[in-house]
Amino acid sequence: MPPLAKYKYTRLTRKLDSILRDAPRIGRPKEISATWLRSGYGVSNNEGSIISVLRFIGLIRHDGTPTDLWDALRDPSAQKQQRELLKDSIRAAEADLFSAAHVLAWSGFTGFFYKPFTVDIVKAEHPDWEMRKIENLLRFKDYQLIEAGWKELGFYNRGTEKTLQGLLNDRNRCAHGSGYFPDLNETWAFLKKLFDMIEYLQNSPGSRWT
Repeated sequence: MPPLAKYKYTRLTRKLDSILRDAPRIGRPKEISATWLRSGYGVSNNEGSIISVLRFIGLIRHDGTPTDLWDALRDPSAQKQQRELLKDSIRAAEADLFSAAHVLAWSGFTGFFYKPFTVDIVKAEHPDWEMRKIENLLRFKDYQLIEAGWKELGFYNRGTEKTLQGLLNDRNRCAHGSGYFPDLNETWAFLKKLFDMIEYLQNSPGSRWT
């Protein structure tokens, strides 16, 4: 199998970046189609590659209609982390900086993920954790907070905790000189997993991320 065959990609990354940047302004299109791309962004060829990427990462459905994730990108404040996560990762992937794309993506994801980890809630479950302000959370390791989110705080189940730890492990392999060098396939897959996790956390019963 050719190295780029498993996951969708596009060479028109500047056009794709413009679409993501404009999402808060242009609203929710009825359909993302070749005609829409030509009229709005002057894409004269290879429109299908952009549509394939948007579909693959969950921004549009098979018929081209936007998903709830598109609406999240439109939010200029509450969901800013998701928009920046996607844009920064695409820029890094465009430059073939696939390890950097993993690290940037995880950083953007944690900006969303740690929202429910407030000082009062964490102190109630962990009185031994000295916390006077939310910034003190940064003193703790990601794996500790992910475990606490399941075991002590009950934000999600054990299966979700294991998935999060797996994503963190992928990030750490890229950041700590482990000899792991992801390719474009693996970078798109990692990004998609993060977006799937965001959608899952937002839509789970009793979600803390709504």
